[in-house]
Amino acid sequence: MPSPWPVVEKEWTAATAEAGKPRFEPRGISAEAHARVEARAEDEAGARRKDRESRFGNVFGHTVHLAIGAALRQPGLSGADAVARVSKATRGTAADDYPAYVEQVREYGRILVKLGLATAGGVRCGLLLTGDGGMRWV
Repeated sequence: MPSPWPVVEKEWTAATAEAGKPRFEPRGISAEAHARVEARAEDEAGARRKDRESRFGNVFGHTVHLAIGAALRQPGLSGADAVARVSKATRGTAADDYPAYVEQVREYGRILVKLGLATAGGVRCGLLLTGDGGMRWV
């Protein structure tokens, strides 16, 4: 009787190759939305691209300028301390400052529930702000 190992090895190799194939392609939801809008505008003859608010809105730039001013007025103040000091005056809640990101994170939570990977009310969503390392739970 011939050895079953060559057949098993062949089937195993095929199965592991199949298992290693990517099943999903990650996509940025907001990037896709902006790309669709821009593609529609490009189709229109003479269409002018509309300016959109920056990723961080005007709060980021305003905070940076205030921090620079604080650092110039107090030469011993570190950049991080200047930002920490002035950001108290310019930051609101995560929902106020980043409504699209809050909605995006909440949608990810809803998707986890729909897929059966979490229970309703069992997902805690939050934004990790890399500028200060703080988590804003939403």
